[in-house]
Amino acid sequence: MKGILKIFDWYLKASLHVGLASGALVGVTYFYTEIPININLLFFVFFATVVSYNFIKYTRYIYINKKLKSSLKAIICLTLICFIAGVYLFFQFQIITQVLLFVAFLLNILYAIPLKSGMKNLRNFAGVKIYIVSFCWAWVTLIIPLIEANLPLDYDVLIKFTQRFLLTIILLLIFEIRDLDVDDKQLKTVPQMIGISNTKTIVYFLSIVFYVLDFFKKSSYPHQEFVNAGLVFVISLFNYYVSPQKNKYYTLFLVESIPIFWWMSVYFL
Repeated sequence: MKGILKIFDWYLKASLHVGLASGALVGVTYFYTEIPININLLFFVFFATVVSYNFIKYTRYIYINKKLKSSLKAIICLTLICFIAGVYLFFQFQIITQVLLFVAFLLNILYAIPLKSGMKNLRNFAGVKIYIVSFCWAWVTLIIPLIEANLPLDYDVLIKFTQRFLLTIILLLIFEIRDLDVDDKQLKTVPQMIGISNTKTIVYFLSIVFYVLDFFKKSSYPHQEFVNAGLVFVISLFNYYVSPQKNKYYTLFLVESIPIFWWMSVYFL
């Protein structure tokens, strides 16, 4: 049992689960826009997510610590493999797609590393974190697939982008509630500023906005209202029960699985 738990922990620490979550959002995009799945782009988003998250999580730790655990060495090897695979796939895309991906890459670099010595990175600017992450997720999992497929960015895409942006903010707020006791006070996360109860209220409100936005789209899809109602219900359950005392797996696995649940719902319902 311990061996299985170690493997599972490594799976989470290596950002493979969050990589699957980002890939699931790309899958949702392909389903709702009714375009063929671009396998190259799907794998690219997975690889890029793994590289980005591991870069943000471990760069400083590796720089400070000379001796690394074998599990972290394995994560570094995995990250390098994903990086090489991602670079190869990057050059399979159109120029415009490459440019837009490079914008996301720059934001990722600025998020983790300051431009000048003594400056803050974007992650450490109070209140900015959730908006940068939400923008990047919506950008990469929605806009990039549409651009690569040569689809116009119309009114419905704007609604979808807003929904994707809100969904990521919702998930991050749940994460911030769970991490309230461990987050640096200087980050000024939403729960730190307004408390757990008020943050949960915001999550409920944003979830309703996410759902209602569907009715402003010009096009509709089979079972859309039921799928998104189920998604909002699951989010509400996780939001209701989250607390700083919850086990780390509550957010790192269960909450992070919500995009995967959404993808499975749209495909199998």
